[in-house]
Amino acid sequence: MFKLFPIIFILIFSQYAFAKKKPKKVSLIDHIHSTLSGDILSAATRLDNFFGTERSDDLANDTRVRIYTVSTKLEGENPTTQGDLKIQLVLPQTQKKLRLIVESDDDKNEESTSSSTGTNTKTSTQKASTGQNAVDSTSAALRYIIETAGIRSSFDAGLRFTSKPQVFYRLRFRRRTKFGEWTFRPVEQIMWVQDEGHSSDTDLDFDKNLGKNWDLRLVNNIFWNDQDHTVNFTNGPSWFQTINEKIGLSYNLRAFSSNTPDFAINNYSASIGYRQLLYKQWFFWTIIPAVNFPRENHFHRTPSLTVRFDVILGSI
Repeated sequence: MFKLFPIIFILIFSQYAFAKKKPKKVSLIDHIHSTLSGDILSAATRLDNFFGTERSDDLANDTRVRIYTVSTKLEGENPTTQGDLKIQLVLPQTQKKLRLIVESDDDKNEESTSSSTGTNTKTSTQKASTGQNAVDSTSAALRYIIETAGIRSSFDAGLRFTSKPQVFYRLRFRRRTKFGEWTFRPVEQIMWVQDEGHSSDTDLDFDKNLGKNWDLRLVNNIFWNDQDHTVNFTNGPSWFQTINEKIGLSYNLRAFSSNTPDFAINNYSASIGYRQLLYKQWFFWTIIPAVNFPRENHFHRTPSLTVRFDVILGSI
């Protein structure tokens, strides 16, 4: 029943959210700055938009709805399928600073713990190795966004729905900086959930263009919560290959580790992501064969296959 509410909001505000505004005059210096910034960050932005990461949803400046289904088959386990949606509704008359966000919380850590294909490929072994909350839930919040000095800051406040409603807030800070041929993309997220406490999720990613059709991303994630005070690390490279404007591949290696009781590797993973635009600019599918080597299975290989479909409405 709760998931019908966002649809009602969209119907009410759609005529405002999608209304065209008169273009603002841009000075010469602003135009030069925008052009240079676009050249520096275009590769990273292009990757995020095509591979459909959570980061691309958060950075979109207009109303966007993402509907997705994910089917996963692990060796020795029955296949599972889940479907959900993520809504970002830019409220009118707020200069795009205030938004209504409705999302599945199983999506919130996907870009740091997945295979960097933009899909929620976190297997049960990966959830165990990262120590992150594996409880599926839906959250609804108001988000206020401020951009200053090259830092994009957002503050969310709302309710998370599991077995009972829980109040939560979330602070997030993003910045992109150019270092020679590398783009440094730090993201810090601090979250508090009623009855659970605080957590910190830090991404320290580095992007580099390797040529016309190749890009490299070095993923570094640090996750901590005050329930068990364990610090979990996710590290590894992803190589992105653009086949054409409709097909892209990613080749991903990850190491999952933690500091409790002593620093140790909990899991290794290797995966290949195949993402294809099936129809126009809004219907995608992704296929991800992967192999995990979890400590709990004495680092014995655990293959898996994930298939995901995405439909994007609104801003693309």
